[in-house]
Amino acid sequence: LLVRAGAAEMLPERELDGRKLAAAIERLYRHPEEIKQIETASASMGNIRAAAAIVDGCLELIEERRPAECRGGAK
Repeated sequence: LLVRAGAAEMLPERELDGRKLAAAIERLYRHPEEIKQIETASASMGNIRAAAAIVDGCLELIEERRPAECRGGAK
């Protein structure tokens, strides 16, 4: 998913050796615009509100399952 979106590069483990890894790192070092493209692609995939949305959903589920007499501060 990340590779298809341009947010990562994949170096297949079965083909990987020290030279290929070093070459990939050196290429990125010499071409910072490629790093910027990867950075931009990965940022566009993220949801900066993901954690808050999960917490909100959990709180809604908890509220739905609370007994009626405990909801909304009613006593």
